[in-house]
Amino acid sequence: MNFVPIEKRTRAAPGAGAALCAVIAASILLLLLIRPIGYVDTFDYAKHVVDESHHLLKPQQNPFWEFGHVLGRPLGYVLWSPLRGVLRTLCQGDDILAAGSVLIGISIAAGFLGAIFLFLLLTRLTRNTTIAAIVSVAYLSTHALLFYTETGMAYVPGISCQIAALYYLQRFIDEGRFSAVRGALAGLFLGLSLVLWFPYVLSVPGILCYALLIPETVPGGALTCDFRQRMPGLAGMAAGTIMPLLLVYLPVMIFCGFTHASAIAQWIARSRYDKRPINGLLRMAGSIPRAFLALNQGNTEWKRILFEHRRFTAGVLIKTGVWKLLLVYGMFALLVAQLWRSMWGRRLLLCLAAAAIPVVIFAAFLFEAGPPERYMALFPLLFLGFAWIMADRQASALVRLALAAFFASMLLTNMPALFRFRSEAGFESARARLAALNPILTSNDRILIFSLQDTVMGFVQAHPFDLLSRDRYLMIPAVPWGTIHVRQWRQQVAERTLSVWQRNGNIWISQRLLYERPDPAWGWVAGDDPRVSWEEVPAFFHSLDLVSPRGGDDGFSEIARTAKNEAHLTALALPESPSTLSSFHVLQKSEAR
Repeated sequence: MNFVPIEKRTRAAPGAGAALCAVIAASILLLLLIRPIGYVDTFDYAKHVVDESHHLLKPQQNPFWEFGHVLGRPLGYVLWSPLRGVLRTLCQGDDILAAGSVLIGISIAAGFLGAIFLFLLLTRLTRNTTIAAIVSVAYLSTHALLFYTETGMAYVPGISCQIAALYYLQRFIDEGRFSAVRGALAGLFLGLSLVLWFPYVLSVPGILCYALLIPETVPGGALTCDFRQRMPGLAGMAAGTIMPLLLVYLPVMIFCGFTHASAIAQWIARSRYDKRPINGLLRMAGSIPRAFLALNQGNTEWKRILFEHRRFTAGVLIKTGVWKLLLVYGMFALLVAQLWRSMWGRRLLLCLAAAAIPVVIFAAFLFEAGPPERYMALFPLLFLGFAWIMADRQASALVRLALAAFFASMLLTNMPALFRFRSEAGFESARARLAALNPILTSNDRILIFSLQDTVMGFVQAHPFDLLSRDRYLMIPAVPWGTIHVRQWRQQVAERTLSVWQRNGNIWISQRLLYERPDPAWGWVAGDDPRVSWEEVPAFFHSLDLVSPRGGDDGFSEIARTAKNEAHLTALALPESPSTLSSFHVLQKSEAR
């Protein structure tokens, strides 16, 4: 790529204002046309915000101060408190919906800021506002961004802070002013991303590598990089990154009493939600493309190929959307090949490797590989690389066309999958099941469902403001698939049932838990978690006395409070043990309102 001298790169690029307006307009349009298929944990976090206002839990047990999102809920609390009255009225008296609306607003605002900073970064790098606008809109069109921008999770605010850090870093390097003070400013944004979602620490090595290796230009277009001159700025950046961590984590640790190594370790461990990766590398193969393209049911079909050893047929290939996987990995190969051709590109590849290796290890071996947000940490450097290639005059027209086709495919694939006015015929049965059960539920009741993929959970996740979703906090997966306690699922059901009965509540189970074989439409994949077989589940629940179901064959049955059931469940219940059920009891306490 032909570099522009520093004195020209520090001036505004021609047409930057109009191109930026186009990016903002695209952001607004996408916001109006897109609705996420589910709000994930947003309204659980909103409940934690509301519970904190009532001081229901001790700080040591309070998910409000969760290690992984230590600033997310407090930030929502600070913004929600002064607006509580107005928002409560707008949300028909529901404080949780009001708090959730604030979290969603934070995420949307952060999405806009992230798009603006990315455009400014790419404009500064390429000096081509058209390319900067195209790549910025492509970033907004990824499945992960479209999905999470409106959910209220901390992922979008966190990644927007990392993009801002890269922008200021690039700006100070271009201007020859990468001093300790200015490096600290970039570091502050980097540190802010970590207190919003701590796993973004995995991409920090890549960004620090960028600060050290990215070359600058001198008049005449020559590349230069004086490592000794970069060290003060790099030190300032490291200090700026650490500052938000100290200002946020230290007061929380003191307030909550996490002052000993064992207490801190338990606090950190609770952020794992007891998850343990199974076949992590295999899952990652089909999960990384989900960050870019919606796979829909193809994700389940892909898992069936991997774990049930389904044969590759034309029909299966169509269902899996294997072309999407090939496209994403093909773009990665193209990116590597094109960047390798130049010194600047090879340095960016080193930065990408420094960020990607920790992300892969974390997802595949330490946490979980499935959700697309696991790979958002790589987006800033990836899209910086895409913009570099599109602006490179030595890149062939075919390469640019391939990238443009990739960007278009993201928009054309993700828009229908997340279209605000899409058909939701699949939720009709979920509405009927909830309508049959909701009138008799109390706040002390609990509902055991097949899994988080159950259609009733899908409905309440997708429509949190619907009246039928008011009892969403009562639903719990009967078997905690993918967690470290999955083998103890019977004991956990027993403990939960006895606890509900002690509060004079009722425990309901989905009729699906009684089926001899699961319906393929439920998303069950044999071998997905080999520690529990399907046959164990109906065998257990058939051994209990059940009340006649409500809502038909796909409705819910109550576990009868009989002497037989009490004796059976009491015998199964595990003794209270921090190593086995501590997280279960914390969850149980957090459910009380």
